[in-house]
Amino acid sequence: MGRAREAAFRLYFISYDVNKTLASITDQDTNFIGLLAQTFLDERRKGGKEMADKSQIVLSKMKEAGKPVRPGDIVKMTGLDKDDVSKILDELKKSGKISSPKRCFYAPTD
Repeated sequence: MGRAREAAFRLYFISYDVNKTLASITDQDTNFIGLLAQTFLDERRKGGKEMADKSQIVLSKMKEAGKPVRPGDIVKMTGLDKDDVSKILDELKKSGKISSPKRCFYAPTD
């Protein structure tokens, strides 16, 4: 029972220190928190735009191929990361811009 009590005290003091530190940061420099939040939002927006640009690249390469292609083929054609290609294909499929005529093959719908 002694170890459990000691662990509980440690957790309490750790959380107390974290809360105290956060409070002092907020009290001392509210602008810092605002700047941090704005930077996060800017990066998130930039990532969304970047993904949209990549989506256009993937879609144009698929149209150039003229036949259904596999994700690996798209990686080779575009030079993009396979995880990015997978996410882009999911987005394009949900938006109806591509379809899957057979398993693991994708083609533009128009």
